[in-house]
Amino acid sequence: MLDLISRWQIFSIASIVLQTGLVSSEVREVTTDTFNSLLEEPLVFIKLDNEHVSIAPLNEAWEQMSPFIPLCNIDCTENDTTCHRIFQEGGTVQFLPAFAAWIEQKFILYTGSRALTDLQDWIKTLLEADSETIMAMYEKNMESRAKELEGKLDNVGFIEKAEKSILSGEINIESREAATFSMLIAAHALNNGDNLKAAKFAAYAAQDNAEDDCGKILHATMLHPYLESRKEADTYIERWHERMDKLLHPSKKIDLHWSKMLSNDYQNMCVFSGFEHSLYYEPDAASRMSKYIQLIWKSFSYTNYTAPHLRGKQPKCREGKIKLGLASAFWKKGSSVYSDFIGVLSHLSLDKFEIHIIDFKEESQKLPGEIPMQYGISGDVHLFQKGSDTNWFSDAQKEIGNLELDILLYLDLTMSGSLTMLAMSRLARVQATSHGHPMTSGIDKSVMDFYISWAAAELDEEEASKHYTERLALLPAHTMHQYYEPRTDPQTGLSTITQLPYSDLTRADFTEFEAADDGTWYLCMQKPFKRQHDFDDMLVGITEADPNAHLLLHSDPMHDHIFLARLKAIGGDDARIHFVPQQPHHRLMALYSLADVILDSYPAGGCTTTREALEVGGLVVTLPARYLGSRWTLAYYTIIGVTDLVATSKKEYVEYAVKLGTDPIYRKQMRSKMQQNMPKLWYRTEAIDAWTDILMRISHFEWDNYEEPKGPKIKHQEL
Repeated sequence: MLDLISRWQIFSIASIVLQTGLVSSEVREVTTDTFNSLLEEPLVFIKLDNEHVSIAPLNEAWEQMSPFIPLCNIDCTENDTTCHRIFQEGGTVQFLPAFAAWIEQKFILYTGSRALTDLQDWIKTLLEADSETIMAMYEKNMESRAKELEGKLDNVGFIEKAEKSILSGEINIESREAATFSMLIAAHALNNGDNLKAAKFAAYAAQDNAEDDCGKILHATMLHPYLESRKEADTYIERWHERMDKLLHPSKKIDLHWSKMLSNDYQNMCVFSGFEHSLYYEPDAASRMSKYIQLIWKSFSYTNYTAPHLRGKQPKCREGKIKLGLASAFWKKGSSVYSDFIGVLSHLSLDKFEIHIIDFKEESQKLPGEIPMQYGISGDVHLFQKGSDTNWFSDAQKEIGNLELDILLYLDLTMSGSLTMLAMSRLARVQATSHGHPMTSGIDKSVMDFYISWAAAELDEEEASKHYTERLALLPAHTMHQYYEPRTDPQTGLSTITQLPYSDLTRADFTEFEAADDGTWYLCMQKPFKRQHDFDDMLVGITEADPNAHLLLHSDPMHDHIFLARLKAIGGDDARIHFVPQQPHHRLMALYSLADVILDSYPAGGCTTTREALEVGGLVVTLPARYLGSRWTLAYYTIIGVTDLVATSKKEYVEYAVKLGTDPIYRKQMRSKMQQNMPKLWYRTEAIDAWTDILMRISHFEWDNYEEPKGPKIKHQEL
């Protein structure tokens, strides 16, 4: 059957696979804990989380009506239990509609058009409806939902059938059809976080008889952290370089003609994210990232673009306010990037800076509302939507270039594939990136002038500079690098994120993890992809030295079996290894408080995680490695003047952890010592001064000799 599927059908399927995604609202006014009180209301209108661009006009109607009718918002990404409860008839979070109403114990879904008056008419009908009308609308909703879900599942079913047909041999693995379907399966797997499946089918898609080179590029750039054995890890980077070198060879011409027809966003379909490069700590990380960027430049020539006003000669630094662009794909309250930067950025002097917020959306979403509510910064907003049409990328290049910014600061390169590609263009007089993701962008300094880092979290400047393709600009080591506020209120015992209590929770509230209540809890809630093989040795070393030890590790359901097998292979006791699902913020803070020891992952460590753990009395053992991403905990300990838990070797790491876990008197002493010094991390206005100073300094940077980008020699795109 699959052999008969025509090319136009494949195009349709690819579009659905690549565009499907979970979208979230910025407003979090209703959570699972307050949901019961919501249901006591006779009639409540609800705006859900997936606000697709295609229904954006309805936002205006929603805002117009909000003063006059009882409205609320539900964010299904914070805790999807709420949304599953709403749509327990069979809907899933992924396919939620945008609007609904709770009336007479029924959820009536909005299924009308995008016209503003249609939403108003729907609400008016419900306000005046009798029971018979409500039941008729409810039944119509259920029929509509069933058809919608059936269509979605049919396409997902195709992907599953294609996968089974390839693996069973029904489709010849060496055929062009297999390469085509494997490309779609790999893309679908990536969207669903299944890196192992994506890697497997990307390899199938990379064969020579494929339609074009998209599969080869995806396979070459793929670098995932879930390696099953140390032997595989030892050769993994070497094989990555071999694949990249083949495509970068001067004699190799890249062909992507077929993929261009598949998607408006084919560049992200064909290139694996650079995010995972930060997890591999061998010495040549900068040259590896540079190679990654070189292949993108070679494959997608339009990324090698310079705004017209910057071609040839650098403009002079303007007098007066500095025109500052702040670019991110994570302008979302609750994201680590937003939480890290908002304290400083919201305090920058508007007498010195004219701020432009550049919001780059990776999914089909649009942030409504006023700037202060959504961004927390006063400035003009420029919103760009990935894949919105065939010209979306060139439109973004032109619009940002036309702003004629003095500085364009990217907060989080490598976390967003689209933003990374945009940053490969020269769009502003001075361009810089920073530690939203603690890794060099790989972009040559002729395009990306600076990487702004924190001296307290780096090796000495001469050595640290080798880790970046950009020029390294350092915030001072003796002060905090950001303006942070506590994320808990010790007076009320509440999380400031969920506004729910954490201080009254006990170990009895976490029995689902099956960790012994009287055991020694060694907690690591770092993202699972940070746990590499060296860290396995440290974890097992702790359980061997402390017979009462229980390891509580952040769960990744798709890959927990890999981690468990790795630990057992080197002597780990699976009865004392427990995987902890992602927790609401108040429960996470309670876990930090209840654990005997907090383990910083290795080699990539924690930043926000460390601050939050220390805030509630957690004690974090850390082993700094060479790169920025492993040195945040060391930097915080240096600022507060307590470095007792900073190890210098894996052996010492285990010793420090076990001493904390087995010696309650020492643990109490360390907690007291930490808590006395924690105020040194909060409300540090010196950080605002430091950022102001460094931005003022780089704004005057002059190109020594203007260089064309170090990608392939391609003429500037006339967009």
